[in-house]
Formats: sequence, C-alpha cells, structure tokens
Amino acid sequence: MKLAAEAVADSITTGDQTVRKPSRRPRQRVPRHRTPLASVRRFNTLVLKFTDELLGNRRTALTTFEREMVRQAAALTLRAEQLQAGLLRGETVDPDELIRVTSEMRRAVKALGFKVEPPAPPPQQRFSPMKALREAAAAKAKAQAEKDPSNDRPAAD
Repeated sequence: MKLAAEAVADSITTGDQTVRKPSRRPRQRVPRHRTPLASVRRFNTLVLKFTDELLGNRRTALTTFEREMVRQAAALTLRAEQLQAGLLRGETVDPDELIRVTSEMRRAVKALGFKVEPPAPPPQQRFSPMKALREAAAAKAKAQAEKDPSNDRPAAD
C-alpha cells in the first residue's frame, strides 16, 4: 500500500488527474488602519521641526530641559491633531479634552519661544451709508448725462 505522499508524487509524475496538489487559498484583503507607527513618525517629525526652529542659526545642541520641552510640545500637538482629525471623521470627541489639549499645546509652544498668534486680518473698510448714497447718486447722474446729451449745452442768455 502506498503512502499519501507517494501517491501524490506518482500522480504528479504520471499525469494522473485523480489526486490534485493542494491549492493555496486566495488571500483575503485586510482593511488598512492607521498604525501606531504613523503617530510615531508624526511625533518624530514634529520634534525635528520644533528643534530646527528652536536652534535657528545657532547650531548648538539643546539642553536637556529644552529637549523635554520640545518633546512635550510635540506630544501635545500630536494629540490635538488626533482629536481634530477624529472630529472631522465624525467621531465623538470630548470637547473639554479638545479645548484643554489645544490650550496646553499653545502654552507649550509659546514657552519654547515660538509665535503662536495668528496673523492679523487685513483692515476692512467700514461701511458708510452716506458714502454709498453719494456714490449711487453720482452713478445715476452720470448715467442720466450719458443718456441725454442736450444737457451738455451751455444755457443761453
């Protein structure tokens, strides 16, 4: 009596189709989720950006305290970004946590010496109702003058 392995080998060599070689199951697609590695990469990027900004032109090393402040600011920035991204995806986000983390992030970045204030908006012209009425009257008079050329002649004495 032949063993199963010998039977498979014989069927492969003789071309016998009665016993088939086991086939592979097709791989199932696994939905990709945001891995923790993406968060680690973003954290490292933030640390590098804050460090470069803090060093500026003076190419000296940071002190231990400055390094820890940079890491703290990067961690708070990352958490604030995660909460805001969750809010945009429609997830339930605790508004108190979002406000608290964003405020702490702002304080940590400000403690590093970075400017946090948003740029001032461009000055807007104030609306003047009298000016609008004068401009409308001038436009109406100009349109009337273009329509009726007989008003252009000087008055006869």
